[in-house]
Amino acid sequence: MKNNLYWPGFILLAIAVSGMISATAAAAYGHYEWLATTGLIAALGAVAAALWFILENRRITSIDEHWHIGADADTAPRQRAESEKPTGS
Repeated sequence: MKNNLYWPGFILLAIAVSGMISATAAAAYGHYEWLATTGLIAALGAVAAALWFILENRRITSIDEHWHIGADADTAPRQRAESEKPTGS
């Protein structure tokens, strides 16, 4: 089953990676005035992507749990095992 709601997290992750590449290039070429900006973009992109993935996984887990609870409610009640049956004396 497809879940297209992961895509914003992947896009944020791509932004974080491009920020890391830009920060490395800025440092390599001696443009230290851009280093803080590109580093901040990389850090914020990585944090936002991680939060997005965590929240999306929690949402999927919640949907899955509700689905299993609904499936259990539709099944017939289980029969008691021999050891659970009350003894009538």
